[in-house]
Amino acid sequence: MGLAQTLVKQHPDNTQVMIFLAKALVANKQKAEAERTLNNITAFDKEDITHRVLLASLLAEDEYSNYY
Repeated sequence: MGLAQTLVKQHPDNTQVMIFLAKALVANKQKAEAERTLNNITAFDKEDITHRVLLASLLAEDEYSNYY
């Protein structure tokens, strides 16, 4: 994950690099940081449905776990 974070620092406006970081964060169960990164991705590309759905699923997991 260090590589992904380094790449984002070097290329902060590159959505592909941010997507790489988001996937690494999700894989490492770092939900809060993944949500923040996915919010940044969707802010850059308003028509990016794929990552909006991923963000929604992460938020839904959190909401679901609050009920059970």
